[in-house]
Amino acid sequence: MVQLLVLAGVALAPLYLWESGLPQVSHILAAVALLGRLITRPRLHWQRGWGSAAAFVAHAFVVDLVAFLRYGDVYSVFAPLYYLYGFLVFLLLVTLADELGGHFLRRLFWIHLLGLFVVTVSGLLGFGRVYAGSRAMGFSNDPNQMAHWAMWAAVIVGATGRAVFQSWAPGLVGFVVALLATILAASRSATVGIAALGLVYAGILLASAARGARLRFRRRAAHGIVLILLLVVGLSCAIALSAEWRQHLAGQVAFWIGRFFERDLDDTLEGRGYDRLWKFPEYLVFGAGEGANHRYASRSVFLGEIHSTWAGLLFNYGAIGASFLLAFLLLVLRGTKGTAFRLLVLGPWLYGFTTYGLRNWYFWVGLAVVYAASRAAAVGQRQVAPAVSDPKRPLGALTVLPGGGRSRMAGVSGSGALGARSC
Repeated sequence: MVQLLVLAGVALAPLYLWESGLPQVSHILAAVALLGRLITRPRLHWQRGWGSAAAFVAHAFVVDLVAFLRYGDVYSVFAPLYYLYGFLVFLLLVTLADELGGHFLRRLFWIHLLGLFVVTVSGLLGFGRVYAGSRAMGFSNDPNQMAHWAMWAAVIVGATGRAVFQSWAPGLVGFVVALLATILAASRSATVGIAALGLVYAGILLASAARGARLRFRRRAAHGIVLILLLVVGLSCAIALSAEWRQHLAGQVAFWIGRFFERDLDDTLEGRGYDRLWKFPEYLVFGAGEGANHRYASRSVFLGEIHSTWAGLLFNYGAIGASFLLAFLLLVLRGTKGTAFRLLVLGPWLYGFTTYGLRNWYFWVGLAVVYAASRAAAVGQRQVAPAVSDPKRPLGALTVLPGGGRSRMAGVSGSGALGARSC
């Protein structure tokens, strides 16, 4: 039941029924799954040093409580709850991947690949929400929300595709679809991340060519992906044959490119809130906390949220809070197996220099899936290495092991698959 609730939650992640900042259906489902897990089986996967994330959450609670008591903005009280929730979701996903292995990762793969196509095709056909008549939002409240989810979905498709099917080819498919979604959303922030992801795949292709290797699909994956590609090709042909659709798509591409030449207030450091770092240096040690932005009116023009994950982290929680979280992120990266897997998170993290994304739960979902998939892929490669010369066994084949009815990737067993400790 916990797995089904989690999978339902991630499947509905692109859907926003209420205004941003409020729990959506996806958040509620994942929260119920988390609560059920903690009640029935309270042990979660844990690695040495991950307590630094818990320290960050505790620091955020203290700093935001001080801000609330001083300025009375109730938002300050709610802000750290996002980080607590995100960290617990991270632990839950890594735990499920540890226990269920390839079975769980395969479902995450298909959910995100199909979700990418649904969101992107809906934007192409004009379904869903649109901002200012020219920026697709899909089922989100903001174009950047849609593009941010599409970017993380492409990362997850790439990571799980490599772990389950021993191939980077599904990730390339996800990248192309996410690029189209980014164009439809005309998101400059996501374009930076998608460009970085493209460079990662270019490096993978060059490395594969240098080794004389080929990108390949397992047959089971190929059938489904070929079917989806046929649908996309059919849609593309319909667009190509329609002058109206060609004009619309060409206009959207031109608008997307033109956004990089805009020179408005929000295209400056001051207009994105970066100036608080040097105009209010007294907050750079312990942090200012979130909310109550009216206190910056004396020296800043822009009074909204700082449009940067990393600048916002430093300003809101100071060097102390930033050190706690960065230590955790570095430890997760160090535990991630393979340079290519580590580079997958580069795109979303570059996105973080232009938009605040730390409260978005997919920051934590994507990080957990990349970490778990990399370790499952490493185990799978070791298991199939002796059998590569066997023509009867396909490269990267999955093995079904007895485990209480749960199928796991070859070599990925319950509590020890990811080098786990429980807490």
